[in-house]
Amino acid sequence: MYHDVDGVWEEHSRLALPSETETLLYIGQHVAIDGEWAAYGTNTLDRYGRAAGSIVGLYHLTDNEWVLHYSFVSHATFAYDVSMAAGLLVLAYPYAEKHKGAAEVYRLVGSEYVLETTLVGKRIGMEVCASVAISGDGSRILLGSNYEGHVYIYDYDSESTGDMWGLTTEIETGCSPQQTVHIGYSSLPFIAADWLDSEETGMVQVYDFEEGASDPVLMQTMVGASEDTDFGSSVAISSDADASTIAISATQSSSVFVYRRDGRGHYYLADSEFYAPEWELCASVALARGDTLLMAGAPGADNGRGVVEEYDLSTL
Repeated sequence: MYHDVDGVWEEHSRLALPSETETLLYIGQHVAIDGEWAAYGTNTLDRYGRAAGSIVGLYHLTDNEWVLHYSFVSHATFAYDVSMAAGLLVLAYPYAEKHKGAAEVYRLVGSEYVLETTLVGKRIGMEVCASVAISGDGSRILLGSNYEGHVYIYDYDSESTGDMWGLTTEIETGCSPQQTVHIGYSSLPFIAADWLDSEETGMVQVYDFEEGASDPVLMQTMVGASEDTDFGSSVAISSDADASTIAISATQSSSVFVYRRDGRGHYYLADSEFYAPEWELCASVALARGDTLLMAGAPGADNGRGVVEEYDLSTL
């Protein structure tokens, strides 16, 4: 974990999960942060190579130190994604329920995250929950499917007498396979990304509400160039109220593209690209401080030790 100290990111602490048993093999990590809470999860295999559950550690920032508050073993299938926002923690399992997909929704009650509900896909084999996103205000959950290219939108209704998370919209995006979804602070706009489309250049779609419309509509599509064969492999949308910035990476070309939103709601390419050939692979991007800071990570850079670089976007 790194903290911003007078404008400089300094290593603050390192998080580790407790060893539940020596028979477990830890593979694939997921991290998320929400204010003074952080989640660190990993999938496990037993000595026979069978799925042994997803272990999630919940950390709390106490006296300026990240302390393991507690950990739990979740659904005994692989978690593909984890998201945190507004006191919610969502774990996504595309292989659960005979590959229908399921998402466990936890809510922070006091100092514990309590399971509130489980959202389950409607059709066998569709692997809903390959990707999950929570709006920053906690009112909406997006679930992306791995194969069918749909996004499922769940809205929270505090006055409901039944399940307070109801499926309000299902959108066929055309982004399939390897779909990811992203959302900013407010409920819309949201992003559907596919880094391996039919032309193998990748594309990113932006959805929003038109005036008077009951469902979100496709507002814009960004498509990678011929050399950007996995454009959309990582996407970030800014947390400011206007969702003013989108950052998109193309891993193989080690490029990051930054888009700004104009007064008409259209995103334009503000910088042709940040290009770092020495990275080898740009695996992830994130936006911080509202919309002014870009963080880009490359695990293969610096002889395999990994690098995260920081860019000031305030002048774009």
